[in-house]
Order: sequence, then C-alpha cells, then structure tokens
Amino acid sequence: MRHIFLAVLAVAVMVVGLGVAPAADPDTVIGHRYALTRVDGEAFASEREVFIEFGENYFITGRICNVFRAPAAYRNGILKSEAIASTRMLCPDQGLSQIETGFLQALQDGVSAVRYGDRLQLRRDAAVWEFTLADEAAPAPAGSSASTAVEPRQLSGRSFELARVDGEAFAAEMGRQPFVAFSTPDNGLRLNGSACNSFTGMGEFRDGKLFMENAAATMMMCVDPKLSSYERDFFRLLREGVEVGLAGDTLTLKADGRTFEYREK
Repeated sequence: MRHIFLAVLAVAVMVVGLGVAPAADPDTVIGHRYALTRVDGEAFASEREVFIEFGENYFITGRICNVFRAPAAYRNGILKSEAIASTRMLCPDQGLSQIETGFLQALQDGVSAVRYGDRLQLRRDAAVWEFTLADEAAPAPAGSSASTAVEPRQLSGRSFELARVDGEAFAAEMGRQPFVAFSTPDNGLRLNGSACNSFTGMGEFRDGKLFMENAAATMMMCVDPKLSSYERDFFRLLREGVEVGLAGDTLTLKADGRTFEYREK
C-alpha cells in the first residue's frame, strides 16, 4: 500500500510541475496572445504569426490565413464558439488553408482547452493544436529601430485599420475608419488606403524607416476635424520617414513624437 501511495504522489508531483491549469481560468489566458507552434504533434512555422488571443469573457481574436473574431464560452473543459466572423481572403498556402478550415470548424464544435505553463493545447478528437505564449514582440537588436525587423513581404497582402493615435482610441465621427493596405507589385512596396481621401503610392524602406514621398490622392474636403488632422500628419510623416513596428495583427508607425497604431482587418 505504501508503494502505491508513493507512486500516486510521484505522478501528482509531475503534473503540478507542468503547471497544468484549465484554459478558462482568467489568470491564465484572458488578456493573452498565443502563437501556433505545433499541429498534431508536428512543429509549425509560418512567415506570418498564426495566433489566438483571448479578450474579456473569452472573446476570441485570431489569424490563420484570415483574421477571425468570435464570442466564446468555456464549460466543463470545453471552449466553444458558434458565431465566428472571418475575413474571406484566398489562402495560397494549401496546408495553411486546411489548418484554418479544421481549426475554425473545431472551435464551432468545441475544443478541449488545457494550459501547460506558457503553452496552450486545444484538441478536438484526434486533431491537436499547440500554442505558445506570445504577448510581446521580440525586442529589436540594440542600436536598431523597430522597423529593421519589418520587410515588405511581411506587409504584402495585408490591410490595417487605424485603432489608436498617440495611445488614445480613434474613431472617425464621419466617414469610415482610416486604413492602410500593402502590396508588392514588381518587388516594390505599394501603399493604398483612405482617411478623408483615398490614396495610393509607392513606399520604400531606407535607413530603418518607411518613406512614401509621392502619393496620389483624391482631393475631397474633410469635414471631420479629427480625421483631417490625422490625414495631414499621416502624409507628412510618411514623406519624412516613419519607424515601423509589426507584432501579430498590430502595426505601428512612429515619427516626430507621434504614434499611429493599426489592427489588421
């Protein structure tokens, strides 16, 4: 009997050492981002971060090929969302497309969710997705600007909507929310977007900064003062060069003491 007790105790110590905790515990996942690192036991790697992030009341935000958002519930060890909203971009990577289809369907059906230290495992039948805590972007090397880690290919095909200006939430009172989108025609970097006016122009990284010196834009009068101020500063700073930061679905442009923060659409 003593041997049985010691064996059970040893197993218990091993489990505690792993830091196993239910994903529903607000102290473990809510307010955190997790990046996908393994699928069905195999290491996963992608040029773009594939992630899932938990907001208040388990509201899920994430990206595989497409960005998705969904209210979710956690009961009896099962995380489930029956109302997933997602963008509809074509996924050129067939493997990533299959992961997206399977994962979103599993979320709708319900996945078991367990946290192991800084890892989060979601499972549905034989399918297993493992994530690793990824709240903070890797720091830039000493002496370099935030933009040195960002390359045109990381921005290509992505569209970002303005979320905050100088740390304050930004909402346009008139018209749609400003956005900027990137593409790479002929190995160049093209920016398209709108604020008061729609614009397009070629961008270039030089000395760790992004420049867009010659943009073509419509010339509509801007009746929203806040939007007009943003548009004026946005074009001015891009002409002078901005530092670019990219962490998950968040893009930041910084220059002259100003910070524009965008979230991927």
